[in-house]
Amino acid sequence: MDYTDPNRPIIIGVTGNIGSGKTVFCNTLERYGQKVFYTDMLTREVLSYPEVMTAITQRWGNRILENGQFSQRKLGSIVFSSPEDLGYLNSIVHPGILLRMQALMEQHWDLPSIIFEIPLLFEASLQEGFDYIVLVTSSPQLRGMRLQHRDRMHPDEIKLRIDAQMPDKDKHSMSDLIVRNEGTIDDLFQEALKFVTLIPNISKRDIKKPTQLYKPYS
Repeated sequence: MDYTDPNRPIIIGVTGNIGSGKTVFCNTLERYGQKVFYTDMLTREVLSYPEVMTAITQRWGNRILENGQFSQRKLGSIVFSSPEDLGYLNSIVHPGILLRMQALMEQHWDLPSIIFEIPLLFEASLQEGFDYIVLVTSSPQLRGMRLQHRDRMHPDEIKLRIDAQMPDKDKHSMSDLIVRNEGTIDDLFQEALKFVTLIPNISKRDIKKPTQLYKPYS
C-alpha cells in the first residue's frame, strides 16, 4: 500500500466513549453505502487467537470464566477496574488488531473511503493513522442510562468503564467533527447522512500505517 498515492482511500476514524451512540452512527453510514469496520469485532477475533488466549488464561485463570466458558464481559470487569491489567490486555491485543486493520485496508484499497469505528482511538494514540476523525459525544448521564437499558449493566460497572476512558472534552481538539448525540435516534441518522455528503471533500493527510502506530504499554 502506498500511503502517498493520491488515489488511495480516505481513511476515517469514528470514535466516542461507551454509550455515546457511535455504533448506531456507523451502522447508519453503512446503510448509506459506506464501508465500515468495527474494532470491537476485530477484538473478538484477536481474542480467539491461541497465543492471546494462553496469555490471558495465564494471567487471570478462572476469573475470566462464566459457566466454564471464556467471558469477555468477565474479562472487562477485571481490566476496567485496574489500569495495570488494562494496559497488559492492550499490549497483547492491540498489535493483532492493528495488523487486521492494515489487512482490511489492503483488501479494500480501491474504495473511495474506508471507515473504522474505534472506541479507544485516542487512548491508543492512533490519531496519526486517519485523514479525518469523527467524535460522537453524549453526556455521562445519558450514556449511563443507555448502558443500563441496552446492556443491563450495573451502575458500578458503568462507572468503571466510563472512568477508564479519556473524557470527551480532552478529545475535542483532536477531532475534525464532533457529533453531539443528545436528541432522538432520527437526529443521529440525520447527522450521519450529513457526514456522508462531506466525505468526498475530505482532504488526505500524511498518515501512518496501522502497524506503525503501536506504542508498547509500560
